Amino acid sequence: MKRIVPLVATLALYGAVPLLLQAQSSTPATTLPASITEIPTPSPVSLPQGVDIAGDGSIWYAETSAGKIAVLHPNLSTAEFALPTGGQPV
Repeated sequence: MKRIVPLVATLALYGAVPLLLQAQSSTPATTLPASITEIPTPSPVSLPQGVDIAGDGSIWYAETSAGKIAVLHPNLSTAEFALPTGGQPV
């Protein structure tokens, strides 16, 4: 019992109690279908990281090993921008 009280107090402090009560609802959860589409990077060995999404839906990311910045547009076209010699974006 001593361990449960601090746990409940912590959950209440962070607002999780309403979530727990909602999770006990008799209404079944609705799941949406999901799909994942893999799109290759323009440079084969690029180690993409540092993803950012622009207001127009374009996805910008750093191609660390290639020394480039790349963008994937909503129409699935891509572009790369080389950095000066020795540049490694992260």
